[in-house]
Amino acid sequence: MQAILILQLLILLVVVNGTPVIVKKLLGNALARPLDCGALFFDGQ
Repeated sequence: MQAILILQLLILLVVVNGTPVIVKKLLGNALARPLDCGALFFDGQ
């Protein structure tokens, strides 16, 4: 029973980590925008 749970979690981990790579290949730079919208910290970085 635990082997099935571990396998399901491993598959979920692979799918979740692979999704951004696949979306980037499909859409290119269409949605490539920083999450912070380009905000700068007080030190300029």
